[in-house]
Amino acid sequence: MKNLLVIALILTSYALRAQTEDLMNQADNEFSKGQYENCILTYGQVIEADPGNLNAHIQRGLAYSITGKYKEAIVDFSMVLGNRPELVQSEIAGERRI
Repeated sequence: MKNLLVIALILTSYALRAQTEDLMNQADNEFSKGQYENCILTYGQVIEADPGNLNAHIQRGLAYSITGKYKEAIVDFSMVLGNRPELVQSEIAGERRI
């Protein structure tokens, strides 16, 4: 019985990770097409499923900034800065390190 529970948890975790990756790819695609309002919503879904996804916070912050939603961008960037300040500097320099 314990083994079944462990297997179920592993499978659920794998499924959630795959779903989050799919959403992240969708959001990145929307961002690259200039569909900023759509990608903000999609990155939001990623963040809802995985609040610690710093890349989603960075990208959503950039989309907020591009659309003039600076207060919202600051919230996302502050979350990243509070967790990994070196990522903000690397993103500004155009160096992806996530």
